[in-house]
Amino acid sequence: DTVASERCTILKTGSAVVRQLMTDTANAAKLDALDTSCLRCATFCAEPVSMEVHKYGHKHITNNFINSYWATEHGSMVLSRDVSRGAAGEVEVKPDTRTWPLPWVSVALDPESSDVVITSPYPSLALTIFGHPEHLNEPNWRGDLEKYCKTYWPPNGGGFV
Repeated sequence: DTVASERCTILKTGSAVVRQLMTDTANAAKLDALDTSCLRCATFCAEPVSMEVHKYGHKHITNNFINSYWATEHGSMVLSRDVSRGAAGEVEVKPDTRTWPLPWVSVALDPESSDVVITSPYPSLALTIFGHPEHLNEPNWRGDLEKYCKTYWPPNGGGFV
């Protein structure tokens, strides 16, 4: 209701919300009755989702529903897709699960596991969230940079998965 009543243009929602909506078939009719034409874009705010969840969001919330990926330690989205041309009506945004690294994120594909690996730091990557929580509110608190480096950038480890 908030999207329709407040005429929101961007919706960032948890995939769990959409999965919950999918559990009751009556929810689709409720969503379809809302005017969500104001939405230029909607995206998931966590892990990439299954094709079924994405199709549901695309069908019942907005045609410009895209898959995105971020986590708290990333500080921003790291994988997503460009909807600007879709929102402008230049291309069709299809309900699929594909995402690409955003311009500030370098990635590689692990040849053994097929995991996407972030290969270098970028501006919003959280450097100070690990360790020493008892000092969190102190002015000079910088977390545990050593633990951060060992966890995310191990020597010869290839980066964080």
